[in-house]
This record gives sequence, structure tokens and C-alpha cells, in this order.
Amino acid sequence: MIKTMKRERCIVVTFGQRLRYLREEKKLKQIELAKLLNLESSSTISQYEKLNRIPDANILQRLADIFNVTTDYLLCRSNNRKEEAHTITGTGDESFEFDKSIPPEKFAKKL
Repeated sequence: MIKTMKRERCIVVTFGQRLRYLREEKKLKQIELAKLLNLESSSTISQYEKLNRIPDANILQRLADIFNVTTDYLLCRSNNRKEEAHTITGTGDESFEFDKSIPPEKFAKKL
């Protein structure tokens, strides 16, 4: 279970708490996760979970891949584990209008 701090009706979850929750959810020990990331020691995972160390972008992406979540979810910028896909289909000859209620960042090109 994720421990949280309540502040003015908001629940604050840290990167370290989220990482530990995801690791335990997959029933992985710190040493097992460290091996998946090709890290020399499980102490690095412990430091991530305790917020004594922050992973670089490469490790962060690999963590997201291992846990099948977005980096935004890992970094507590979103509570959605996976981003919803928005697909536009057609021949290209049709005219259409975008739904203005969908934020522009949802239209980011995915490779």
C-alpha cells in the first residue's frame, strides 16, 4: 500500500513511493529490479525509493517499460498508468474538425 501525506484535500505521492508500489505489485525484490536495469547493486533501487537518488532519463524510460506505465505516471505527473490513444482515420480527403475539449498535448506524434 502506498503511504500518502494529505495536504488540503490532496494526496501527495512521491516517485519513490510509486516505484516501490509498482515493484512490490510485480513481486520483484530490489536486487531483481536492479538486475533488470543492469545496475550493479540493489542499493541504487533503495536510494531511488528513499529519494536519495534520482534515475537518469534512460533508467526512467526503462522503468516505465518494465512496469508498463508512462514516465509521467512514474514521476507522479499523472495518475493514469497508460496514456489514452487518440487515432484519426480516413483517406485524407475528408475534412474534419478536432474536438476542442481534447488538450493539444494529446495530439503529440507517437513513433
